Amino acid sequence: METHNSFNEQFEFSSKGKTWSLIGIVIGILAIAFGLLYKDSHGESHVERTFANLLLNGYYFACVCIAGIFFCSLQYAAQAGWSAALLRVPQAFAKMLPYAAAILILIVACGLFLTQEIVTHEGHHQITGTYLYKEWASKAFTEHGNAAYNHLIAGKADYLNVPFL
Repeated sequence: METHNSFNEQFEFSSKGKTWSLIGIVIGILAIAFGLLYKDSHGESHVERTFANLLLNGYYFACVCIAGIFFCSLQYAAQAGWSAALLRVPQAFAKMLPYAAAILILIVACGLFLTQEIVTHEGHHQITGTYLYKEWASKAFTEHGNAAYNHLIAGKADYLNVPFL
């Protein structure tokens, strides 16, 4: 049985489309590098904010890919025929999931293993903390008697730690 759809077709980007895509990728990489390296006039770094934005974007990318898988599986389980015309879009989302997962794992790993110097709320003490957990993962904020002790963080220390990513 012959159909009018060919499953071997692929969309070909024009050279102008490829050029603009590459320009967008380069601008994105430069923006990330700028966020990781830039220090404002007060000498404060924006690395923590850049990691938060990267983490949010990584979660969003992974969730869009997972939503594509969910849509495809729902249509397959329901044996729906109405979605045949648009099923390739969520299939393309699902195909990107391994890349999205790798990017998300890379962002989380960098955020957990790269450290920064943190000044406490009073401004008197400096401790070393990770970019994703900042103060939460530091023992200085949860130990009674420590000058940097914070009772709010200490009360949440059971679940604001590395095993509970």
